[in-house]
Amino acid sequence: MNKFMRKSLELIDTLRPFPMTILRINHLLSDPFYSMNKLVDLIRYDAALTAYILKMANSPYFGTREKFSSIRQAVSYLGANEVQKMLFLHSVKPYFSGKQLSYEAEDGELWRSSIAGGMLAEIIAESLGYKDPQIAFTASLLRDIGKIVFSKIIAEHPEKRKELLLIENKSFDEREQLLFGITHPKIGASLLSRWKFSDQLIDAVMYHHDPFKSSLETTRIVALSDILGMLAGITTALDGLNYKSNNLQKEFNLSQQNIDTIMAKFITKYNSAIYEATLF
Repeated sequence: MNKFMRKSLELIDTLRPFPMTILRINHLLSDPFYSMNKLVDLIRYDAALTAYILKMANSPYFGTREKFSSIRQAVSYLGANEVQKMLFLHSVKPYFSGKQLSYEAEDGELWRSSIAGGMLAEIIAESLGYKDPQIAFTASLLRDIGKIVFSKIIAEHPEKRKELLLIENKSFDEREQLLFGITHPKIGASLLSRWKFSDQLIDAVMYHHDPFKSSLETTRIVALSDILGMLAGITTALDGLNYKSNNLQKEFNLSQQNIDTIMAKFITKYNSAIYEATLF
């Protein structure tokens, strides 16, 4: 194990643990016969989560005309899938806050990119008739969480940042592997493993830049969402568009018209979220 790999593991251990309540809710909702009463109980005993769900349910983004005052009403209105998505957004955001200067990303840019990826993955999954678009959303939301740790490593070795840019004919993750012996997807997968996330989510994070190393459709959906997000100009970070596409459009048998439809839905949804300042 080289010094950069050791450093990444040390940095992972310094991050605050992922909220156990969210993991319990995620586990509960993985059972198709889950109890709504149990879901409500898990949320209502956490004041911060209760306040957040009520705020979301009452926001213009969800188009409600009445004001909800009880968490049961709010959960019933939003639905379990939307609640799960909102809780992940609420819990993940602090990890992505601030500037990722080592990737030359602006304040909040990594967070906006994560949200965009989640939205795109969900829309792609729905267009493909994928059985669980919520999983695709969550996986894409988390896909770059390894950058939080990796950016700290690069920041401590600024000379490596220049070397990353000077390497030619290599994707950005291949450059990371070459210079550091580890990549931000590998770090992200290690982080989710420490947090006891599902193998499906870990796989998507691990292989979102090399999806044909995975047998899971979720991973390929996440990879396509990442590429489309960069093409949409959501991120202008150091590594933008420096990845291989792996011909995913052909893999999913998507025509250019299909892609245009997906992007139109995404832009409408993303702009609406920005306008309402609901997710940002």
